[in-house]
Amino acid sequence: MSSSYNTLPPELRIEIFCNLTTTTDGTNFRNLDRTHRQIISDRLYRKQFLTVKEEQLLAYFSGGIFEEGTFHLLHYNGFDKEELNIWYRLRDKRTLSTLQEQRLALSMIEEMIYTEDGYGEIQQERERSEVARIVAFVLADNFGCVPKHTDSVLPQQDISLMSARFQQERDEIKRCFLKLHNAFSRRAAEPEFGSSSMRTMALDLISVWIEAEGQDGMRMVGKDRVPYFIMEDAGMPGQGGWWELFLDAIYRTIEFLKYLERAYNYYRGTSL
Repeated sequence: MSSSYNTLPPELRIEIFCNLTTTTDGTNFRNLDRTHRQIISDRLYRKQFLTVKEEQLLAYFSGGIFEEGTFHLLHYNGFDKEELNIWYRLRDKRTLSTLQEQRLALSMIEEMIYTEDGYGEIQQERERSEVARIVAFVLADNFGCVPKHTDSVLPQQDISLMSARFQQERDEIKRCFLKLHNAFSRRAAEPEFGSSSMRTMALDLISVWIEAEGQDGMRMVGKDRVPYFIMEDAGMPGQGGWWELFLDAIYRTIEFLKYLERAYNYYRGTSL
């Protein structure tokens, strides 16, 4: 009498499960049928694999386009260089990390999520930051666009006169800064994450990054420090240069905040 897979004893099915090598295979095998879901407990699954969501979070924070943000934010949260070595190991794709190392790295993210003390003044500091001030000027349509060759005489230029040549670029700048404003707005996040210390720390740090990215193409003019954007001769501000880097920084910021929120929601109660 021939046997079929359905007649295999639970012990053998578990043995097959334990010899799988990827989270995808482990998850698919566990969800194959009701029997598998009964014999492969959460504890057994976690002993062998990360969850799908954990794997996605780890892949982003250790190798996403904003990977440096992970190191800065963890360091900002009090982890020292020796502790962060695990993240450098994860970033080095030539080095195979163990499940234990992956869980250790994720535990740092989880610990950071549950750190809610000691950062009460960061929100106020960020609101006084240069980035927040520039965003307010741009959204109020109070900023200038000037050709690159006039950079040295900016204080003598009339904003409306010089900016008339760059209406299309002004519209693009406003769209860009509106996206940044929306990302910074607490309303863009779920209420619990929106008021969390993790998000506050991230926004404070992001303000510094964006300000640094914009140094090559923005000038603050006059007593009110009105922002001027330096245009390349081709039209778009810093086309092929600083402007592309600046836009990239803003869009990476938005993505980084989304992944932070995913991590926050996962460790605050999302199930396997």
